[in-house]
Amino acid sequence: ATVALNESTEKLWLAGENQSKITESAANAAKLTADASMVALRPWISCRVKPITGLTFNKGNAEFGFEFTVKNTGKSPAFGVQILTYLTLAGPKHEPAIIGLNKWAEHNRSMGVNAEKIVGPSVTNPSGTNLGTKETGLVLFPDEIYIFNYVLDLKSAEIAKACKGRAKKTIKPMVCGVIMYSYPLASERSTTAFAHNVRPARGKNINDFFVGKNVSQSNIFIELGIMSDGFAT
Repeated sequence: ATVALNESTEKLWLAGENQSKITESAANAAKLTADASMVALRPWISCRVKPITGLTFNKGNAEFGFEFTVKNTGKSPAFGVQILTYLTLAGPKHEPAIIGLNKWAEHNRSMGVNAEKIVGPSVTNPSGTNLGTKETGLVLFPDEIYIFNYVLDLKSAEIAKACKGRAKKTIKPMVCGVIMYSYPLASERSTTAFAHNVRPARGKNINDFFVGKNVSQSNIFIELGIMSDGFAT
């Protein structure tokens, strides 16, 4: 009788364990379905960049003008949308763009989804420009776009650092940006980041700008496809 009781108890325990595994699997499947639904229904922000001015050297600084077209390609509104943009230089003497973008993404996530301000008065962008206090940002509904126009510059000190020790005084600019936003039910703020090369003379084997030489808008283009140096969360 004791043996039969033990066998019966073991069978009940195994049945309970199997049921627990089934329940856990069902819960995991439900969570995956819920996560997939959230991804499908949440907002996603994209950004298209194009030059709107030529390259002008002013007191040693290199200035470019860009149009940033931000669009909500997702299925629900995005709140607190704000874009931070800057120029950097490609090359071994400068911090890789992906590092600067990751710093901004980490700062964005640390703000919390209900942050009243995007950045504070002490925050500077990777090129060293103080951003000041920013407001809460835009609300973008699905398929809605907003256009930002900015003149950005490369400081003379950064240009000099890039050219130091080189006979050929040229630079390889990159236009970078971080778009920060949130949405209902989000556990942290979301980020879209990009880093694109700015090139002269499209279609020709010329990749650099000569320092001190102005370039017209028609001879400037954005080399896309560098989103591997960016990300979306």
